[in-house]
Amino acid sequence: TPQRVWLPLPAGTDASTAQLYYYHPNGPARGWYPAEQVEGWLVPGSTLYLEIDGTTYLGFLVRHTGIVQVGAP
Repeated sequence: TPQRVWLPLPAGTDASTAQLYYYHPNGPARGWYPAEQVEGWLVPGSTLYLEIDGTTYLGFLVRHTGIVQVGAP
């Protein structure tokens, strides 16, 4: 069952340009990949933004665990 994850964005980050990256830790393809390119991980169209007490959070649904980070394009 997909689970929603919320990540706080750094102050001053434009939420509309923030990108989510997934880390693939094994083998020769090890590295960071745009989350939407990782087949079966991110639920398409599930991204939401929420502001609480001046902090913007990026929310998304995933189908399994992973190491993620938020970056700018």
